[in-house]
Amino acid sequence: NELMQAVLWHQVSGERKALCYQAFNIARLRLDQYLSTKDEDAKPAVVVDIDETIVDNSPFEGKVIKKDKAYPNYWNEWVLTASAKALPGALDFLNYATSKNVEVFYISNRKEKNREYTKKNLVDLGFPNVDDKHLYLRKGKAVKDSLRGILSVDYEIMLLMGDNLDDFSAVFKHQNTDNKQSLVDSFSHEFGDRFIVLPNAMYGDWEFSMYGFESKTDEERRKIREGHIIDFKEL
Repeated sequence: NELMQAVLWHQVSGERKALCYQAFNIARLRLDQYLSTKDEDAKPAVVVDIDETIVDNSPFEGKVIKKDKAYPNYWNEWVLTASAKALPGALDFLNYATSKNVEVFYISNRKEKNREYTKKNLVDLGFPNVDDKHLYLRKGKAVKDSLRGILSVDYEIMLLMGDNLDDFSAVFKHQNTDNKQSLVDSFSHEFGDRFIVLPNAMYGDWEFSMYGFESKTDEERRKIREGHIIDFKEL
């Protein structure tokens, strides 16, 4: 029921679409701002996550709901369809960036075995710079921060875009909910500036941090979720 509500919000609400447009509109404003002041010799780049940042995987979530299953069931079958749709504003923004001689890099936790299908999906949608130089997928453990570090040697990363805090800095990785809240406060000046967040209520580290990143039964997860709900005290 919780996932159904989240998926419906992604698929039905105009507010979610508006938030996507808002994110990419802000990204364009920030990019123009950075380009107007960049060093002449700098090689500018934008780094984006893929899932729920530039493409929509809610049909996969819809499948697991209707089949009463959970990830990773049906995930590989979904990726093989190469049919995820672009999020509102994503295509226009990234093509605008490349028109300004800004290189676009994709860093995703999708597995390396899905490279060709991921490339096909992005190419068919019309995304720029979709080649092996610009597309980084997961080989073994997720290493997004180290990849960002490698890119920053040769490029000036002007913007980072993602739906999960780990898409912006390794300091957020595997932190409990209280620590994440505090860390977000400490990075408040970056959000809407160098960090652009896309909305994702369906899944993410925000949920697993409540469980201590440990495997839990359905009943244990339900109790933990209830324990995190804040209500008001009756008079």
